[in-house]
Amino acid sequence: MFIKTVPTDNELKFYYTVHTSLDVVEEKISSVVKFVIVVESSNQMLRDNEIRSMFRRLHNAYVDMLCNPFYTPGENIES
Repeated sequence: MFIKTVPTDNELKFYYTVHTSLDVVEEKISSVVKFVIVVESSNQMLRDNEIRSMFRRLHNAYVDMLCNPFYTPGENIES
């Protein structure tokens, strides 16, 4: 699991929130790969298109990593 917060002030709070949320996600989805993006809920400027774009970019980066011949499946994702 890779979690990055900007700024890093509330990083521990986000770790807790994401871990507890993943329990619910795991119950609902039976697929192998799950992507969860957490955004600040007070930000009303985010539209569905922008969130879909975030997921698309994240998915593309993940696929690129898996296609890398130097990546060993199961290794931690560093960046």
